[in-house]
Amino acid sequence: MVRHPYLHQWLLPAGHVEPSEMPVQTALRELLEETGLVGEQAQLVDANLIKIPDNPLKKQAAHMHIDCRYLITAKEQVSAPAELPNHWFSQDKAPAEFQPYFKL
Repeated sequence: MVRHPYLHQWLLPAGHVEPSEMPVQTALRELLEETGLVGEQAQLVDANLIKIPDNPLKKQAAHMHIDCRYLITAKEQVSAPAELPNHWFSQDKAPAEFQPYFKL
């Protein structure tokens, strides 16, 4: 999990899809950027619609996000510097929202 720089909480690595990417490519890229881990395989396991409120500071109107979550098998060694603080959590220490994913 990574420490989100604005929300100040532990979350799964995440990011926005670039114009030339498929969502699975985004998941692998964000994993590498945020943790330094290289993903080898990715399987879609969940998708949710999330309402994003207005953000006047970023001049963004309210909108919807499609949140795709992937189960990714990654190489055990870090391959690049991580952009964000990251930490492995055991199931009992992970936030409740992510508990169901430990069964995968």
